[in-house]
Amino acid sequence: MSSATLELYKALLSAGVDETKAKQVAEDVVTRDDAKHLASKVDIADIKTEISALETRIYRAIAVQTITIVGAIVGLLQIL
Repeated sequence: MSSATLELYKALLSAGVDETKAKQVAEDVVTRDDAKHLASKVDIADIKTEISALETRIYRAIAVQTITIVGAIVGLLQIL
């Protein structure tokens, strides 16, 4: 248990909360240090924007490859 978790656990016990429930609640509460590693709404929006941009680049690459393949096939058919 971190010091914040332990403090919360002791506070819950002193308030009369059952020991098992106090431990569970204290461990389930996210501390500020833990929260630093969570994604914010802005972080998620940025990731969605990046994914959308990558998706566009992938579709462009597929289109270029398709056009190149079709061109190569047409060229080969003209030779035959």
